[in-house]
Amino acid sequence: MNFLANVDAIIFDLRENGGGDPKMVAFLSTYLFDEPTHLNDLWERKGDVTHQFWTLPLCPGKLLAGKPVYVLTIARHLLRRRRVLLQLKNLKRATLIGETTGGGAHPSPAIASTITS
Repeated sequence: MNFLANVDAIIFDLRENGGGDPKMVAFLSTYLFDEPTHLNDLWERKGDVTHQFWTLPLCPGKLLAGKPVYVLTIARHLLRRRRVLLQLKNLKRATLIGETTGGGAHPSPAIASTITS
C-alpha cells in the first residue's frame, strides 16, 4: 500500500471482483481511517456467534484517511462485494459510482450481515 501514499484520491474498481475475506477488508480499511473503526458484525445462526470486524489497531503504512475514496459499482454486485460497498458508504468514507447494485449483503443463508454506521 505504500505506493498509494501520495495519491490525491483512491478508486476501488470492484466491478469484476469475485468477493473476498472480511479480514482483508479490515486490513485495507485500516488505511482509510485515522482511528480504530468498527466496520461490521457477522452473526452466525449456527452457534449464535457474532464476529466483529474492526480496522487494525496499527496501520503498517501511511494512512490515507484524508483522501477521497470512490468505489466503482455494477448492478450484479452481490454478497461480500455489496457488504464492502455498504460499509464504506455507511461510514461516510466512500462515494459509490456506477449502477445500483443488486443487493444481497449476506455471505450465506447461515450468516447474517449487520452493517453499522
